[in-house]
Amino acid sequence: MLPGLGAAAYLLVEVLPNARGAVIDLSRLPWFEKKRIAQLEAEIADGGTVDMRVELAELYLRYGRTADALAAVESQLDGPLRNHHHLIYVTARLRVENGLWAEAEAALARLDEAGAALRRRERRLLVARIRAGQGRTTEAEDLLRELARSNDSEEPRYRLAAYLRAAGRHQDADVVVAEMVKWCKHAGAPYRRLEKVWVARARAEQAQAAKKAKQAKP
Repeated sequence: MLPGLGAAAYLLVEVLPNARGAVIDLSRLPWFEKKRIAQLEAEIADGGTVDMRVELAELYLRYGRTADALAAVESQLDGPLRNHHHLIYVTARLRVENGLWAEAEAALARLDEAGAALRRRERRLLVARIRAGQGRTTEAEDLLRELARSNDSEEPRYRLAAYLRAAGRHQDADVVVAEMVKWCKHAGAPYRRLEKVWVARARAEQAQAAKKAKQAKP
């Protein structure tokens, strides 16, 4: 009956009272992202463009839907637009998610060789994950710690905590998770909503590790 009423209500009730002058990318809020996923799926069912497919793949990856992300772009990987920079970037992310370190590194190298400016920080985060996968631990940790000093996203801190936990350094990982929680508490509600997916993953992995440690005790 009233198109847009739901979005308006969400803004009035959830976002604006907490914004306090902050600059917010509303398109990154989960409510809007899920609406955008549905919209892109409908448009791609009727054909769609490579940009639509790349955007959909990135949204899928944000929610851990790796197989769906691959399905969204795989028809383009050997097509005439295979040198599309955003497509190469998403390809690199998919390779990282599947542990294909050499292939991921090669995809990122193509962007470097082309002088592509897009997603430089995210590309460095992928490099850190590749180095960890390759066993180049000192390089991986140094880069992750550098990126984790950023205060505009929790993904680098999440990746650092996950790296430390995979290395069995649970106390160090717990310190990073505590930093995530502390920063989000002071950053305000809009930031918490944007980054809650990373905090939720970090805390879930922390709880799982604590449970395993408890079960291992005699």
